[in-house]
Amino acid sequence: MINIRQLEAFRAVVVSGSVTQAAARLNVSQPAVSNLISNLERETGLTLFQRNGRRLALTKEGHLLHAETEKVFYAVSHITRMAEEIRTLRQGQLTIGSMPSMGLHYLPTVLGAFLEDKPNVNVTLLVRDSAKVVDWVMGQQIDLGVSVIPSDHPAVENELLATAQGVCAVPLGVTSMDVV
Repeated sequence: MINIRQLEAFRAVVVSGSVTQAAARLNVSQPAVSNLISNLERETGLTLFQRNGRRLALTKEGHLLHAETEKVFYAVSHITRMAEEIRTLRQGQLTIGSMPSMGLHYLPTVLGAFLEDKPNVNVTLLVRDSAKVVDWVMGQQIDLGVSVIPSDHPAVENELLATAQGVCAVPLGVTSMDVV
C-alpha cells in the first residue's frame, strides 16, 4: 500500500532533481529516499524514473503520478490551513439556540459583531422556547443555548448571563395573590 512518506520522497526527488538533494530536503539519508522510491515503484508497478548513471529522468508515468501527488499535497496543505482556521475560530460552524426575547432582539447584534471579526464562521441561530433550547443542548444538537430555564443535566453547564426585574400586570381590583 502506498504511504504518504513514499509520496513525499517521490515529490522531493522530482522537485530537487536528485536523490541526494531530496534526502537533504527531507532530513533523511540518501539510501532511505532510494528505498522509499523503490517501494513506491514496487507498490504502483510503475517505473517512475529513467536511470542514466547517477541522473534520474522522470518517465511519462512518473509525470502522471507527480501530477496526482501534487493534488495530494495540496489537499494536505488545505487541511492544515483549515485546522489552523478552526483552531483560531476563523473558520467553523456554530449553532446557537435561543429563547425569542434574546434570539430576536439582542443576539443578532452580538452575532453581527462576532461575524465581522470571524467572517468565515458559519453561524446558525435557532429561536424557540426555553424548554426546547434546553432539550437541544442536552441532545447536543446545538453548541450554545440561551434560555430562562437552567438545566440540572450533568452534561450541561449553566452560566448566569443576566438578572432582570419583572412586573406582573393584572386588571384593576385583582391582586397578585389572586393570579398565583
